[in-house]
Amino acid sequence: MRNLNDIYFPEQKIERLALENSGAVIAYSDFSAERILKNSRAENIFVLPLGINTELISRFSRAGKKLDQKILKGKELTIGYFGRLENVQKGFLKFIEAVNILGKKFKIENKLKYVIFGRGKIPACIDISLIDRSGYLKQEDLYKEMAETDIMVMPSNYEPFGLAGIEAMASGALLLCTKGLGMDSYAVYGKNALAIPENPAGIASVLETAVKNYDKMERLISNGISEGKTWSWKRSVNAHLQIYEKVRQKMTRSFSYKKYFNIVQKFNNAELYLKNSVLRKIDTLIYKHTLENNEMYFITCGAIWDSEEKMVSVTHRDSNFVVSSPEIILRNLSGTVCFIGSWEFVSDPRAVFRQLIISRVERVIIYYWNGDDLPWQILKMESYNDFVMLLDGFSAFAEFSFMECNSKEAAPFNCIEIGFRYTDVCIA
Repeated sequence: MRNLNDIYFPEQKIERLALENSGAVIAYSDFSAERILKNSRAENIFVLPLGINTELISRFSRAGKKLDQKILKGKELTIGYFGRLENVQKGFLKFIEAVNILGKKFKIENKLKYVIFGRGKIPACIDISLIDRSGYLKQEDLYKEMAETDIMVMPSNYEPFGLAGIEAMASGALLLCTKGLGMDSYAVYGKNALAIPENPAGIASVLETAVKNYDKMERLISNGISEGKTWSWKRSVNAHLQIYEKVRQKMTRSFSYKKYFNIVQKFNNAELYLKNSVLRKIDTLIYKHTLENNEMYFITCGAIWDSEEKMVSVTHRDSNFVVSSPEIILRNLSGTVCFIGSWEFVSDPRAVFRQLIISRVERVIIYYWNGDDLPWQILKMESYNDFVMLLDGFSAFAEFSFMECNSKEAAPFNCIEIGFRYTDVCIA
């Protein structure tokens, strides 16, 4: 909705100004975040998880049942569409057209049943002779029907998230959906879902393959069930509280989703040999410190392996499905905080130290890269003196002790250890 005149569309102006003046803007997929960026100047966008009723869904889910029972016993396969009966965004007519392309013979030979459930009406001019059941169902009845569905087709043209898709996966249905929309938040194509093209003929082709090879889809369906279990309302609430706390502490204004997303993409797309060599070095250093101090809190990059949440990655989502820059990832910490592999992602080192002082940490260990610039690197500290100068502006709040801890084992990382001794003056 760009370039609309504010005089004739005042609601667009209100929405745009609300986005641009918010402490944080919440989106529920990277697809939605990109749409917000295109239509406003909002920068402090956070992609958080939605939730589904995992407990209720699990009551009806086919998790644990043998998928080959239907194949071996010659039972019907149920193929369904769940969602509003609307075509501009949802594309539900493409599902019906794909079913009609496959035809009656394909349906009979493969013992198929087609169902459509959602709010709205199917136009009278549409041929639904191959559709066995349709209608609108409320929550429990909907989940029961999803549990009986073997393949769900989601042919959306526009989808900010796609709640029905993750509900279907959690229910044990094989998900076929359009790639590049909000479903990418949970659908990993070839691992727990199959991608479909935007045209009915292409949808029919993928659906035909899925039906004929349904006995080979157990891994995808099992992975989908596992993925669905993670999308709980508890996780969603925790993620929202996490960002709300950052807003309350005025930590979110400086965050730029676009800039940080690009940095993380550079990390993800970096040459594998280089990235893996850096990550191996990081793992070695983290392991060394965990042997020395079990209470240390690590801020790092790459996938993390600590199960007690004493470690957080600036490139991967945390247990609440939130990925944040080092400036706002800091919580109310105490004791020792160790940056290994994450300092290069810092855009505002003063903001980092400000949060560390607010949290009143006792000691900070920072490994900072001293080799050739990394593809994803945005901060380069040259030496020990850079940190001394940086913290000089915080002398009213704490006295600092500095110690260089460089070693051959850590190279090309340099290391500095900073001790904090607080005054009676607190940062407002």
